[in-house]
Amino acid sequence: MEEKSAAQVYEDEINSLKEEIRMLEEQYESKQQEVLLHTDKELLKKIEIYQAKLIGDFGGDCNAADLKAKLHEMDSEISLVTKLTGIEFTEYIKTFERTDDGKPIRKHRICGHCLSLPFQLEFKTVEDEVKDILATRILDLSIIMDCNEYASLSSFISRAEETKSLLLFFRTLSIFAEWCEHRRTTFRHFKVGHFISFN
Repeated sequence: MEEKSAAQVYEDEINSLKEEIRMLEEQYESKQQEVLLHTDKELLKKIEIYQAKLIGDFGGDCNAADLKAKLHEMDSEISLVTKLTGIEFTEYIKTFERTDDGKPIRKHRICGHCLSLPFQLEFKTVEDEVKDILATRILDLSIIMDCNEYASLSSFISRAEETKSLLLFFRTLSIFAEWCEHRRTTFRHFKVGHFISFN
């Protein structure tokens, strides 16, 4: 009789544990649904903010056809700039961080080539307010290019990094790359054997 009561106690304990496990599983599932709902709401909110920003960037109310037309226009402008300068961007990555005083810093990484010269730029930008006007300042400009073939390219890159001037870099790179192409064409011409004979 005592053994039975001990077995009954164990069985009651097991049943009690099973019930507790079932309740915990229900609580866990309920929590998971709450987390998913919260995540979905957060995600939807972020999408709405991004859509609002995108529409704002494209000038207020616009539908899909307007966006498509504007994107086509931008593609045409980029194509024209590439034809005029020889500069083509192949990769662009932007990330965000904050300064010690809470100012947002944008980190940029741009890869591309100008005619036959590949380049990679890494720099940070921060916005400063000067007399109620937001001005973007470039920090830590780093230019990565192969300078082995052209010694003068190294000093030009150092100057652009010191002045932190993207305009100087791209303008000079465009002229330099064009000069390199003319030089290559001339050497190719002589290699093929089109020599001018002076008699």
